[in-house]
Amino acid sequence: MDTNLAKKLGQSLLVGFQGTEVDDPWTQRLLKQISSGRVGGVILFRHNIQGPEQVRKLNAALKAAAKDIPLLVSLDQEGGQVQRLSSQNGFDDHKSAKAVAQSMTAKEAEEHYASMGRMISGAGFNVTFGPDVDLDIPPGSPVIGGKERSYGEDPAKVEAYGGAFVDGMRRHGVLSCLKHFPGHGSARGDTHAGLVDVTGTWEDRELEPFYRLIRKGRADMVMTAHIFNKRVDDKYVATLSPAVLGGKLRRDAPFDGVIITDDMHMGAIQLTYGLEEAVVQTLRAGTDMLCISNNPAAAKGVAGFKPDPALPEKVVDMLVSAVKDGRLSEERVEASYRRILKLKAGPRA
Repeated sequence: MDTNLAKKLGQSLLVGFQGTEVDDPWTQRLLKQISSGRVGGVILFRHNIQGPEQVRKLNAALKAAAKDIPLLVSLDQEGGQVQRLSSQNGFDDHKSAKAVAQSMTAKEAEEHYASMGRMISGAGFNVTFGPDVDLDIPPGSPVIGGKERSYGEDPAKVEAYGGAFVDGMRRHGVLSCLKHFPGHGSARGDTHAGLVDVTGTWEDRELEPFYRLIRKGRADMVMTAHIFNKRVDDKYVATLSPAVLGGKLRRDAPFDGVIITDDMHMGAIQLTYGLEEAVVQTLRAGTDMLCISNNPAAAKGVAGFKPDPALPEKVVDMLVSAVKDGRLSEERVEASYRRILKLKAGPRA
């Protein structure tokens, strides 16, 4: 195997794991994967977080394993129903996007999010997957509006509060991520469980919060959605679509930062394409990083799903093979590698 190529591709992997302590067998394997350059980032879920002291120690060990290139240590922390750090494990609770937009000005929201950023940074994380800038389009997506994850239906309002989130995080060196491009708020199903077709519900205005924030320099990263819209691409979901990523995001926004996938273990990907086809195609389409959760809760639509500690090695091998046989170009790998290095060179906790 080309070691240099494998390390560059390893930077594209952001993975989940099962474990809470540095000495846990899976954590020990992950530390070796990080130190060998097969993993560029990790994502922690509630099953990884027991309390402030425990998670700080765990995150410090993960960061220390990264030798030449810093590690992204991430979590989903929006507030409301999506917060991995909460009063349940010794942290502070924060309001949902809907509650923030209903009860605060944008300036007050920035202070609210700055407090959350301080907490995230203090726990050893340097990335949060938020803000959610999906529009709450009636009757409302069950996984977006239904969980109070949207700031509302008006693009300008969503931009204002999404920007407050980004600014609050930046005050504490935490990278943020706009999600879920090109807009998940009109989806009537759950992409965790399987394919969700938005052909009849998606609207062009769902792009506006993303474009506004990108053009104002308030986008550290952008996360894709696993939605299918045959009016845009009749073969692939947005995460795998050159028309969506290369067209609407890279060209039209225009965005030249890091694009990261939503979880590749979700049913919309696993039940429709399978992991190998999906990881190769999404990089070809324009993404830079693969979020792969190894989390049964995220793969709830996939029967018999089992977390796999060997996943990073397997995915890197898949991608190296794809380069060797011409399915994935070295130029595409190099472009993503450069974007990731640039992101990691910026302010971080």
